[in-house]
Amino acid sequence: FDYPKEFESIKPIIQAISQNLYYEDEQFKIEILLGDARKSMPQIKEKIDIIYQDAFSPVRNPLLWTTEYFKDVRAICKEDAILTTYSTAAAIRLGLYENGFLIFIYYGVMTRFSTIASLKMLEGLEYIDMELKKVRNAEAKSFKDIDFQ
Repeated sequence: FDYPKEFESIKPIIQAISQNLYYEDEQFKIEILLGDARKSMPQIKEKIDIIYQDAFSPVRNPLLWTTEYFKDVRAICKEDAILTTYSTAAAIRLGLYENGFLIFIYYGVMTRFSTIASLKMLEGLEYIDMELKKVRNAEAKSFKDIDFQ
């Protein structure tokens, strides 16, 4: 497989993760956990810097988008952690917000906008006032585990 030239500098990282589901150097530690995320989450002992929330859509995999799931995510986050996701749905943003995350819009180049959630205020991103959102859309609710059992 020929990697695009943009990936040349990180080719060893990609190869290590592909072969071992793990990579570590003096700056990064990346580990891929296979299996049920809801069962794996409590096993994570180290606090996390970045979470890329790319589960299948809430319609296909709702238990990875609930308030309770985001509570588990919050528990493994460092205080300056960020979570990124393609989802811009109010229910998802509310679930994050209910667990202490501040919500921001990210406008990517040549991509649709997405959500960044952080436990701290971030500079350079558009902050979303979720309290105002709740007032403007009183019917909006986060997803709960019980809704899918």
